[in-house]
Amino acid sequence: MPKLDVSDELIIAKREARLNRVTEPRCGDYVIFADGIERQISHVYDKTWNEMSGVQTTDGKYGASFYLGDGYVEFSGGLYPSVKMDTLTLTKETKPGIVWIFHHDFHTAGWGVYSEIRFRVYTCSENAPK
Repeated sequence: MPKLDVSDELIIAKREARLNRVTEPRCGDYVIFADGIERQISHVYDKTWNEMSGVQTTDGKYGASFYLGDGYVEFSGGLYPSVKMDTLTLTKETKPGIVWIFHHDFHTAGWGVYSEIRFRVYTCSENAPK
């Protein structure tokens, strides 16, 4: 199994900088719900979907995985039902979250390396979906 090195850290820094250009809620960002439950965004629906526009979240259990691409994050794992985008309010807080990339960007099985990046934190005016 490969180990995170300087080359990987440079890839992560570049990708995190591109991710931080996104102004909308992003996969990986945290949501603190009205009932105090905290989860991470695991899927963002396209705004053009109107009724379905919103985000789904995960509590990170059961093998949740956040892949850091070039300016985006993809999630693999369990999802809760969605909440509407207009229920979210961005805070000034950020929190660390675990992401992975392919070692040296070589896409092959077993070459994932893990690191931490900062994610934004949102509050939600609704209780956490069950």
